[in-house]
Amino acid sequence: MGKQERDPGLPIKWHPVSNGEFVPPPASRLVREATRQSRRALDENARRTGVDRRQFLLSACGSATMLAVLAACSKDEAARTGDR
Repeated sequence: MGKQERDPGLPIKWHPVSNGEFVPPPASRLVREATRQSRRALDENARRTGVDRRQFLLSACGSATMLAVLAACSKDEAARTGDR
């Protein structure tokens, strides 16, 4: 079983990805923090629900977890920078 079969990666890609024809810009602070917190929340939610991590990542619950984390991180970023 290859690495891709074991870990499908995050359900949602926050930043630009490349097929090798160009170098995407570095991820913003918000994207890096959302990714870090998403990994933690995905692991925690998969464990809490008793679902295999891979299956959780491939489910709608995985995407919903990431969107909830992004909303929280965006709210924190807006409060930090004074944006609404």
